[in-house]
Amino acid sequence: MTERIDAAFLKPISRAQRLDDPRLEGVSDPSSRFRIEALQQEINDLRLLIEHELGAALGVLAGFNSLDGD
Repeated sequence: MTERIDAAFLKPISRAQRLDDPRLEGVSDPSSRFRIEALQQEINDLRLLIEHELGAALGVLAGFNSLDGD
């Protein structure tokens, strides 16, 4: 499980490094915006993988909110 999650981090990290736009200022340019939105989708995909695989392994149910005071 951890190998799959570790590998899943590499995709958005690699894409972010290829953007060469640390502050994402290229969002105003249509072609740069498309690449930034692709990065956003990869991060969302990673978040879902973590929620389903890591959350399940830790016994944390979907919908857990770390800010609810539990």
